[in-house]
Amino acid sequence: MKLYFIDQRKLFSFMKMVEVWDEQGNVRYRVKSECAVGYHLHLLTHYDEEVASIRQKLLTMTPKFIVKVNGKEMTVSLKHTLKGTEYCAVTDLNWKAEGFMKCRTYQIISKDQQIAHVQMVEFCNGKKDTLYETLKKISHVSESALRQGNCCEIDFSDDQNEVEILAVVMAIEAALGVDSNYSSA
Repeated sequence: MKLYFIDQRKLFSFMKMVEVWDEQGNVRYRVKSECAVGYHLHLLTHYDEEVASIRQKLLTMTPKFIVKVNGKEMTVSLKHTLKGTEYCAVTDLNWKAEGFMKCRTYQIISKDQQIAHVQMVEFCNGKKDTLYETLKKISHVSESALRQGNCCEIDFSDDQNEVEILAVVMAIEAALGVDSNYSSA
């Protein structure tokens, strides 16, 4: 199964609701930002029921987020290797996200098994497929956002962890956004 969302590193800064769609263009989840010190996000179903919360842990050396799903808390930490590459560690689940984090091409791994793959969906250069046409028909998806290549795809290997994986991906996106804000300051 695959889910899609539009580049939220830019959207979080404007406090807009981010929608997450399935392959048919149906809104499955919404990510709502709360005005607070640091990021505080709520992952909601399309019925506006909260299924997860994502809160920035402040005063840390690298971006960290506390993710709460089904009463369980986990910490998503952005880390840097000595070689300068980035990865995210998810404590309490022993998950790791690695790959080209800033380019949004990474895998979430549990032990040695990939449970999700995140990548940018390229709609530019004339590649307009069924997904592009489906998303374009939805009034709340900006055609310019699709053309700019700001759409991300999450390909799940394990459907039963969908909410946990999606919440972790949103925390990773927020951590990368916070990290890029630190880097450009």
